[in-house]
Amino acid sequence: YDPLTFIATIIAYVVGYIALLFIAAAIAPKVATRLTNKFSLYTSMAIAMAIVFIGGLSAIYILSMLIIEFTGLDPFFLSLLIIFVIIMNVITYLLSPFMINLMYGAKTDRHLQEIVNRVAQRAGMTPPKAVLIIGPPNAFAYGNFLTGKYVAVTSSMLKITSESELEAVIGHELGHHKHRDTVIMLLMGLIPSIVYYLGLFLIRAGIFSSARSSREKNSGSPIFLIIG
Repeated sequence: YDPLTFIATIIAYVVGYIALLFIAAAIAPKVATRLTNKFSLYTSMAIAMAIVFIGGLSAIYILSMLIIEFTGLDPFFLSLLIIFVIIMNVITYLLSPFMINLMYGAKTDRHLQEIVNRVAQRAGMTPPKAVLIIGPPNAFAYGNFLTGKYVAVTSSMLKITSESELEAVIGHELGHHKHRDTVIMLLMGLIPSIVYYLGLFLIRAGIFSSARSSREKNSGSPIFLIIG
């Protein structure tokens, strides 16, 4: 694993990252528009998820083979690394509602809860907990089976919206819970996380390998000088 291979790995990593950004910004919206025009929303989502999983699993396989080939790492330990990344993502998903409540100082609000209850009743779903936070105009849905579901609305959002406008905003956030978007985001985020850490591992392995080779060459020079 020489320095040239290490440099090539970094270049490939950067090019791949730029390519992904280009695909997400330029190509993906056009493909999504064509798919939604030809298929239903759920079919389009299923096709998009299949593409992400197939592409992601292919990237994981290629990176795994490169790591095994260039570093000699046992496939068992590589599997442990992948499992560790998955576990950490799941733990983050489970703990994130506690962290959000703590970081934003989320507080219950009776009036806001009444609005959420009213909108949830129209949508035919169990109302989540409504919390008020301090910040710029925003609203978001979060939570899981461990903590329960939440809808957070900022104090600034309450000031600039009428009650009907606020109901529309809350309805949008309830839609995230109804369609289980938080779970989908967790599943869709696992593969990019694994790809990221495998790529990072490969780059760092190259750094350590190059540094070790340099130390061996430098430490060997005085010996050759003494022998000479």
